[in-house]
Amino acid sequence: MGISWPWNRDLYGYSYRRGPNIDWRIVAAALSIILLGLAWWYLARPSPVSIRWDSDTVKPGGVAALWVTVKNTGHRVAKAIVVQVVPISPYLHVFSDQNAQTNEFVIRNLVPGGEALATFGVFVSQDAYPGDHGVLISVKFPDKEYNVTTRIRVV
Repeated sequence: MGISWPWNRDLYGYSYRRGPNIDWRIVAAALSIILLGLAWWYLARPSPVSIRWDSDTVKPGGVAALWVTVKNTGHRVAKAIVVQVVPISPYLHVFSDQNAQTNEFVIRNLVPGGEALATFGVFVSQDAYPGDHGVLISVKFPDKEYNVTTRIRVV
């Protein structure tokens, strides 16, 4: 049994070879629908990281609170999740509520479906110019890493 290639057909689409005629347009359409469904399923999954500022704006010399909620969407206990906030702007200084000396927050154990809150303070330098200043949030699970960028507006 052979495959009917386009060059083995006559003007009316009939195959000269014996065997099943496969309409590759239907196969391509079916595969496209399957791939689009998989892409939608992958992209529609909820993110395990959500971010919230205490305020939309902050003044130079002020401190803004940043809350990072981490959810374990896996099926096992996640151990030693590291949440790190790195300032993109040189006018920002980030410190963790867990340890004021670093910009890291460590979540020891997080059960499947459980959530944990990591709290950070973002100090804005006195000489910061008005406008948006960004931070990069990195959440490192034992087997995955998520990176999110967010901004605070200095007025």
